Amino acid sequence: ASCVPSAVSGICVATITLSQAAFSGPSNKTYTVQYGFVGLAVMGTLPTVTSVYTPRGTFSNNLQAVFPTRLFFVGDSASVPVYAHANTSIGAFTVSVTVQSGGLMLSSLVVSNTANFAPVVTMASAVSGTITALPTSALLSNGTVYLQQQDQLLFTAVFTVTTASSAIVTMQATQLLYADGLRSVLVNGVQVSPGSPVMVLATGRLPQYANGQGVVTVLSDSVLATFAAPQLGDLMNTAVLTSVPQAFTVALFTVSNAQTAVQPGSGFLCTSTQSSIIKISGSCTQLSFAGTETLSADMVNISFTLGSLTRTFPLRVWLPSTPLTVTLDTTSLLQIQGAFNPAQACAPLYSRTRVRAATAYFAGGRTFSADVSDIVAAYLQSSAPAIAQVNTAASTVTGLAPGSATISYSTVGGSAVVAVVNSTLMVSGLDVAAVALASSSSTTAPITFAASATISTSTTWAVEGASAGIAVSVYLFDPVSKNRSMVDLPLAGPSQAFGIALSASSAAATLMGDTAVANFSGTTVINAVWQSSCPGTIPYNGTTNVTVALPAAVSAFISVTATRIASPGDAAALAGVSISSVIQAITIVYATYNRSVLLDPRTSFDLSQAGGLFTVSTTDGVVSIVPTAGVSGTGTLTARFAQAPVTAQITITVVRGSSITATTYNYPSMRLGTLFALGSTGKFQLGAIVSTLTLTDSTTIDATAAATITIVAGSASLDGNILIPQAVAPAIKITTSLGSVTSILTSVAVSGGSLNPTSAPNISVVPISAGAAVLGGSTLSGQAGATFQVLFGLQYTNYYLTPSLLFINNVLNYLNIVSFNVSNPAAVSVNSLGLITLNANAADMVVLTITSGATTLGSITLSSNIAAGPRDVRLGNAIGQPIAPVAVNTPFTVPVIVNLDQQLGSYLFHIVYDNAISC
Repeated sequence: ASCVPSAVSGICVATITLSQAAFSGPSNKTYTVQYGFVGLAVMGTLPTVTSVYTPRGTFSNNLQAVFPTRLFFVGDSASVPVYAHANTSIGAFTVSVTVQSGGLMLSSLVVSNTANFAPVVTMASAVSGTITALPTSALLSNGTVYLQQQDQLLFTAVFTVTTASSAIVTMQATQLLYADGLRSVLVNGVQVSPGSPVMVLATGRLPQYANGQGVVTVLSDSVLATFAAPQLGDLMNTAVLTSVPQAFTVALFTVSNAQTAVQPGSGFLCTSTQSSIIKISGSCTQLSFAGTETLSADMVNISFTLGSLTRTFPLRVWLPSTPLTVTLDTTSLLQIQGAFNPAQACAPLYSRTRVRAATAYFAGGRTFSADVSDIVAAYLQSSAPAIAQVNTAASTVTGLAPGSATISYSTVGGSAVVAVVNSTLMVSGLDVAAVALASSSSTTAPITFAASATISTSTTWAVEGASAGIAVSVYLFDPVSKNRSMVDLPLAGPSQAFGIALSASSAAATLMGDTAVANFSGTTVINAVWQSSCPGTIPYNGTTNVTVALPAAVSAFISVTATRIASPGDAAALAGVSISSVIQAITIVYATYNRSVLLDPRTSFDLSQAGGLFTVSTTDGVVSIVPTAGVSGTGTLTARFAQAPVTAQITITVVRGSSITATTYNYPSMRLGTLFALGSTGKFQLGAIVSTLTLTDSTTIDATAAATITIVAGSASLDGNILIPQAVAPAIKITTSLGSVTSILTSVAVSGGSLNPTSAPNISVVPISAGAAVLGGSTLSGQAGATFQVLFGLQYTNYYLTPSLLFINNVLNYLNIVSFNVSNPAAVSVNSLGLITLNANAADMVVLTITSGATTLGSITLSSNIAAGPRDVRLGNAIGQPIAPVAVNTPFTVPVIVNLDQQLGSYLFHIVYDNAISC
């Protein structure tokens, strides 16, 4: 896909669509690449987008790994989900993941469904790992995991890109064990129906899944374009007005091959064409004004450079003209007769006025007018504070005594004059109003509003808990001019000194300071009284009605974290049943909205139907249901809310452990049965003891993790809940206990008969000594004497001994369990524990065979390759046979490997070969 940048927008868009048939998703996958920036010329050409993917479709009895549909870059990390499908229920499995070549490193393997499988992950190296997954105790009863759906996520493989090259990843699943007592064997993904399971197993054929390969392409990265984005394109200089420096951020971005969107960038160089007008920081991330500027500009160019790429961003800088134009709503502040200010030693009370400041901003030949009152309000001052007092927070001037004062700003020029004079104004009464109440159709409670303006004298609420401020205003009357006016006196602020008191006639609305809160249906009269504490003053009052009309509650309900809890200290609690239940919410349901009242002080709890089984407690705002010790049964908790005629109820069951049982299974195959000796090893099959606790409500829970197992009779030991027989006995007798509950004796049969393995699946070799390595999965490499260990599992007719149980730290844990033979001991030798020693090179492959008596269990084909030592030379391939078989008259190449520890000046090789062949 390709595109041409638009000459108008500067952006082009290329879209690639891959058919939905190639993936497991419900729709097509579309990849969109945008390139370029508005107002900037596009540099270079649109980068090519390559999407490498593994086709995903219907598959049967197989694995399928889905690699991300994108390019990888060095340092990237990718999670690759691996899906599975099986026609038959699975009891356990082993999966190997190998990076055969390329620049990928295997970081980790994660089994997704840990509720069904207990994974054992072995990371052999950075290029290979194995998952051996056994069923959890939850599967011991039925032993089945279904993988019959196409999208069963089995595990996730996490890879890290190390070098820029392609990679091949192979995944193979083996040892799929079925828990239904029979085995269906999959050969090359085809279902086989044998005459009997034993016949097929004896042939050595094993279930085997193998999928195709995922190809990952890795490219180097390079920056394609840069972009700088200042916080604003038009900058207004207010530092000149306030003497406080200003700063504006600049965001820097880059676009590169490895990115699908712009990313933060660094390392830029930047310059300003007019640094006396605006400055830019050394990091290129901040523009600033100092407050001393005297010039503006219609265009200031800021340039940003990264390597060979340069971007220029134009800015318009506005400067205010000075001095400011200062205006007052009124230039005369009048005395209010009969009103005195206690905060000023009962001096006469005068009116106040608002102050405004304006200026003209210009940039080059452009100009506009602006109100800058809020910008300079903090610097408002009066030349005579004893006559006219300023309030910087409200930008007002209040008269205190007759006279005149100049009102100005301390940081910038401009002023106005105000006169404070005696007058005949008188107070005629108060106006009281509820401000911004919820309407009758409101469905949610409004926020609390500060009283700031008069809206009306009567408003209706429809939501319990809604709130609003109470505003008080003063009616003024001039007996000379007969004019009337009204001045707002907000309760918060200077008017508190005037002695305003609020009261409510009923509890339908409750006063909280200067806020009224809706409580229940009814009408409340809010009364305001204003009377100064100064002598000779008379009270003034005013009222407003607040009507609360709440809808009827429909129902109520309780939400809790658990309805079944355990008596503290009881076996049920030890097995994991919660010893408390947190009440998450108590909700009152109205016709148009819900209200949570859990922590409302008007909410109460009724335990009359709890039967003494539990109590309710509150700690740090968390309300919990706590069971009573030593009891069990079912009770009811009732919650009531004083303002609603509905109740909420919930049933809580308190349980205790009544009995516990122990059941033994063959481990790890998880089948019930007798534990047999393993050949002549002197060891036996292991048994998994599962403890099941029955509760007083007749339900059962798995208590294996918490229970204590005791061997009463027989020769055996315990590793957690795994029973390890020590000798043949008619039966090993055990009990399991949890708290005060103990099981009856359980017998575990141990047979004197022995089991012999039928096959040794999953054979591999790992290096042991320093310098040893296994190349390509089968080539033994290292100096003469290097050692390796052969790893494998053992399959019995009804039992599978996993590699993780057979080997501890790569050492065989069972003597005499199998025998080992090699076809060329002069090249490769092996001892009775499967420890391999590399002796010499061998032209032919070496076969290592694992046997039990006369039965061949399995084999692995190896090649022997002695590595060149210091100042030594070797011939032949590093992986596989040193020289592979060739046909007559066919040219072939023999690699010559030299191991030097210093520079080589010259050399002479003597190569000896059979003179029967020409070279």
